[in-house]
Amino acid sequence: MELEPGTRVGRYEILSFIGAGGMGQVYRANDAQLGRDVAIKLLPSSFIEKPQVVARFQQEARALGLLNHPNLVMVYDFGTFEDSFYIVLELLEGLTLRARLRAESIPAKRAVKYSLQIARGMAAAHDRGITHRDLKPENVFLCRDGRVKILDFGLARMTPQLDALGASDDSPTAVGMTIPGAVLGTVGYMAPEQLRAEVADARTDIFAFGVILFEMITGRIPFRGATPAETLSRILKDDPDDFGSTGASAPRGVEVIVRRCLEKRKEDRFQSAHDLSLALEAVSGSTDTFSLPDALSARAWRVKARRARPFALGAAALIATAFLGAFVWQNVKPDEPPSFRQLTFRRGDVSGARFAPDGSVVYSASWEGRGYELYTARADSVDSRPLDIECRELLAVSRDAKLALLLKEHDQIGTLAVVPLAGSGPREIADNVQEADWSPDGSQLAITRRLGRSYQIEYPIGKVLYKSETRIWHLRVSPDGKNLAFDVRHARLGHDFALIILSSDGKAREAGKFRTARGLAWTPDGKHIVLASGDGNGQTNLYSVSMSGSARLMARESGSVKLHDVSDRGDVLFTRDDYREGIMARAPNAIHETDLSWFDGSGASDISPDGKLLLLSEFGEAGGPRYSVYVRPTDGNPAVRLGDGYGVSLSPDGKSALTIVPGTPSRLTIVPLGAGTPRPLERGDIIDYEFASWLPDQHTIVFNGRTANGRIRLYQQDIDRGTPRPLGQEPLRIALGSRPASPDGKTLVVYCSDGTICLTDLNGAAQKLSLDRSFRPIAWSADGKELFVYEDETVPAKMSRFNLQTNKLTPVRELMPADPTGVYRILDVVTTPTGDAYAYGAMRNLSMLFLSRGMRF
Repeated sequence: MELEPGTRVGRYEILSFIGAGGMGQVYRANDAQLGRDVAIKLLPSSFIEKPQVVARFQQEARALGLLNHPNLVMVYDFGTFEDSFYIVLELLEGLTLRARLRAESIPAKRAVKYSLQIARGMAAAHDRGITHRDLKPENVFLCRDGRVKILDFGLARMTPQLDALGASDDSPTAVGMTIPGAVLGTVGYMAPEQLRAEVADARTDIFAFGVILFEMITGRIPFRGATPAETLSRILKDDPDDFGSTGASAPRGVEVIVRRCLEKRKEDRFQSAHDLSLALEAVSGSTDTFSLPDALSARAWRVKARRARPFALGAAALIATAFLGAFVWQNVKPDEPPSFRQLTFRRGDVSGARFAPDGSVVYSASWEGRGYELYTARADSVDSRPLDIECRELLAVSRDAKLALLLKEHDQIGTLAVVPLAGSGPREIADNVQEADWSPDGSQLAITRRLGRSYQIEYPIGKVLYKSETRIWHLRVSPDGKNLAFDVRHARLGHDFALIILSSDGKAREAGKFRTARGLAWTPDGKHIVLASGDGNGQTNLYSVSMSGSARLMARESGSVKLHDVSDRGDVLFTRDDYREGIMARAPNAIHETDLSWFDGSGASDISPDGKLLLLSEFGEAGGPRYSVYVRPTDGNPAVRLGDGYGVSLSPDGKSALTIVPGTPSRLTIVPLGAGTPRPLERGDIIDYEFASWLPDQHTIVFNGRTANGRIRLYQQDIDRGTPRPLGQEPLRIALGSRPASPDGKTLVVYCSDGTICLTDLNGAAQKLSLDRSFRPIAWSADGKELFVYEDETVPAKMSRFNLQTNKLTPVRELMPADPTGVYRILDVVTTPTGDAYAYGAMRNLSMLFLSRGMRF
């Protein structure tokens, strides 16, 4: 029975009926609170008595809540209506891929562009441990604005850690054309392992993807039989049809990709949707001319793989070809393609990479969750050699083969050390260093040093040339030694970066503004700076910037690319990075931690005293130019967006949140969690906010702020009346992510001006604690006798209780995701006063290092 227009489903008003599917009716509805139309998927009441169907419907909401991505339909809400359930989704305008194919096949070039978006959506799902299991044209939507969305996760398989409802199983898809008495499924799109009732994984979706791409170009599926039974038999036994046999044509590169997807054995397909995306990116830029070598076909690959090193390269050669083909194709003439080489193949994080004087490559990396150390690699070899030197990051290599290393890193600063590439141990030479680069003759170093909350450039060490209130990034000395180039943020947490050129006599000038900073290097002649910057839409732009500030777009690449170095001969060294800031949490009475990340840059901000609600912020590409604030139940239900900015504190009554919206000036706002209007707070002469927190009385807040002429320091403010006033005489600060107020609201845990942890009353009278500076305060215990603290200098991070009377430190737990690979920092730890529920942020990066020759600057 259809709902009538005007019916209220929760806060939504039904406007019209859109259609019905196997597990729900879909309506167009209006959300008056947010002023937008949405789609509501309602589970028919006839299904309520079928627990498995109900569980799958709930699972779809949960899966989509975990999987927000530009190529996946977005979920806004989930609730109950009468005796049934509903999901609120974004309203899409367009048509399904099936409807498009009913009209005609799709040209190869457009099909590849569609399929690239599908692959990216698949990769986002697989990264979260979710296999769709029902990919087909009916579940792919082509939006009018050119976006492609994957729909319907009701039959998805989720990892046990995510499958809290127990709805996921290992049965094959159970919809579509079926055979009585046989395995249920959508004939033509199921992988051989599904037909054999084996467990489906990411590679199962990749098989279905291959079928879809073949069908888009040819207008038919690749294993078509006269009957459903014959089609199933062909999937199990036969090779797919050739493109030529269908009368359709496609570039050779596309055929190779499709055949790789359609291999019978999962091990012979692309091993991840990320690998598949890289291959598609190559052909998407030049589908009329690009072809992958026959040597990279799946069968040839299997022969080569048997002779390869113990860890299989997977699709490494194909990825290298695809990735660099896509990245540099815009930059060279078709008859002068660049040469390229993938240098690393293991799973982990490459923190820094530079060319050595002999043309080899030196890099620092952490592989498979182990510590960071130095390696060397050559373009003519697939193997890297460890140098048996531990360091957090390689910063620079001089022309006489000396290495500048960052050791003992803590909060993005560390100890600068130098060591000859030929051997011996590192020699420490400076503390509180972030960046460093050698002078052309290798006799001096330029460094970026952090002192308190400010930053400065010294060149040579000890001679201050430049100071900044915001962090300085990617410091590089010009080939003639007369200039330095670096990136600096205009606002402390803003997205805009300025490229600064600084002369050796201290004169600085701005040479351009860019949205993000992803590395820079001078060209060999010193006339240009090559700079990488994200565009805010999931792509990285590579620019050539002249000394006068004129910028030319050299290339554009999907995803995050970091530029590491340019050699004297013009070779380019860069990584393809998959940066993720995620949240791990343990809810009250839970046994295991769960992943509560929302998009690609989730950071924990606060947790309610009962541990049931998490305040989180999105700092990645999906968070937008001014970030986004959400609240999310710790039981894993979908997050609710509160607005722009980043969250800092939940109110004591749990009804509001404090948020900061970056800008010049930034804005501190009280945002209701339910109905109501956000209320900006009186700022006085504050121009920049860093962090804020409520006091237990519900009327007072404390925050770190800065005036136009002052440093960041601690302020106190009555939210109902009065402007901010400094707290104390010295510049105290509260720790980011902490809940600094004691249960009675009379004492705060703060940082004193020298960086030590102190207790202060509301008049600013501070008392230092006997805690090492490596610890960060989190919150007070319920009885006010202890502080929760964590030590983040090491990974895993160590969380402890500090007794204020005995000064005794008692370990509580180590904080580390179950999969440690690529995790390089634990931060933003929040906990309840009892310590039984908590959350923390984990920063992870998975890198592949590439070398390219032949780019034009």
